[in-house]
Amino acid sequence: MPVPSAGLPLRLTAAAAFLVVATLNAGGYRYGASDQAFYIPAVLQQLDPSLFPRDRALLAPQARVFLVDEIVGEAIRATGWSIETWFAILYVVTVLALAGALWALGQRAYRTPLAVWTL
Repeated sequence: MPVPSAGLPLRLTAAAAFLVVATLNAGGYRYGASDQAFYIPAVLQQLDPSLFPRDRALLAPQARVFLVDEIVGEAIRATGWSIETWFAILYVVTVLALAGALWALGQRAYRTPLAVWTL
């Protein structure tokens, strides 16, 4: 028996709450101080290849397998939006995709709406 579908306002509220909780939870990870030490220079180097000449040997191997630097670089060129704006957009899209995946998984794994919301 499928779980009854919640209304759109309730889903949007739940997604917004999930976004806030996920962001607060990730705060202890120190994302800005570790991962972005690579991501930001990799994207900036896509925009201007002359940047970071001494760090190229360190950045190049990981940048070869990291496609997002090229995608975000092209998006910045196309829109003129800042790197911070694009990273914020990608963060929100990623967390909402995770919330949607959890919702879909919960509907298939649990029998009651309460169990799905609890997930």
